[in-house]
Amino acid sequence: MPKDEFDLDDPLELNGVALYTDEDTSREMAACFVEEFLMLGYNHKQLLALFRNPHYLGINMVLQNKGEPFVKEVISDIFARWGKKIEWPAANTIRSDDAQSHTPVAPASRECLNLATSVAQDDLDEKLTDPLGNPVPKLNL
Repeated sequence: MPKDEFDLDDPLELNGVALYTDEDTSREMAACFVEEFLMLGYNHKQLLALFRNPHYLGINMVLQNKGEPFVKEVISDIFARWGKKIEWPAANTIRSDDAQSHTPVAPASRECLNLATSVAQDDLDEKLTDPLGNPVPKLNL
């Protein structure tokens, strides 16, 4: 059979199958995607960008159905399971005295915090292991 033709009788042909269920399997599906891309070296911000990308149908469907807080929670849970600490950027908030002008308050300066903890984070990264106890490889992205 030529490579470009599709043969329904070919047992080795890759076929997608939808399984209908009454259960909501969004968390398991999202966790599977997060873990796969985590092992490929993606960080939490890159993963959230994948969920926002409409070209990734499965993971974008989770974002559309469950919302961004749900996705962030799944990403945080998987990263914690793999021993990676993540911190989501704080959303700008409005002070009560600025409520009339709707002026967003800038979050506390994180540059100083990042500089102070970068050395400690490097030491922590060297000691991390995956759930099976193997050392987590350090990827330079």
